[in-house]
Amino acid sequence: MNLGVTIMEQIVEDNVKTFFEKFPIWKYSKGQIILHFEEPISGVYFLESGKVRQYNISDSGSEIVVNIYRKSSYFPVFLAITDATNGYIYEAMSKIQIRKAPVDDFRKFFDNSPDVIMEQLKDVYRRTNKGMKRMTYMVASKAYYRIIFELINECGYSTIRKDGSYHIHVHEYEIAESAGLSRETTS
Repeated sequence: MNLGVTIMEQIVEDNVKTFFEKFPIWKYSKGQIILHFEEPISGVYFLESGKVRQYNISDSGSEIVVNIYRKSSYFPVFLAITDATNGYIYEAMSKIQIRKAPVDDFRKFFDNSPDVIMEQLKDVYRRTNKGMKRMTYMVASKAYYRIIFELINECGYSTIRKDGSYHIHVHEYEIAESAGLSRETTS
């Protein structure tokens, strides 16, 4: 069992993993695009290993990272259940392995899994809250506080050492992208 998750969260994670295990593994290299902007989706992806970033390109050409998916994440659920148009680019941040379930199969699984729906809803609210905090820091804060926010956010996905400190597995440029800053400013 993963540390920091409830029994129900672990059951849901196991159910999701079991569902996706019947689909083949796809491998992508760092920098490879999984899903392009406005590309219709043909499936929902389950991340077996690595990290995937979801981003858009601003009018000035800057990349705006809106989400980073880690191991055991699945995406783009929103697009699969709403038939909305994809407004983002999904790119491998490292070597990754993913499984891809056809949209119709995922919808049937999702519709018949109220526990999965509830956990997904909780995740949506957590991400929405983080997004609102990020927007607040982007608009009203100095670079220092934006970086602190991103580092604290990363701690939620990191290993806690025996001494209580965190081992964060993130590069400086990833913090810069998430905070909407240059790498030099972040440094």
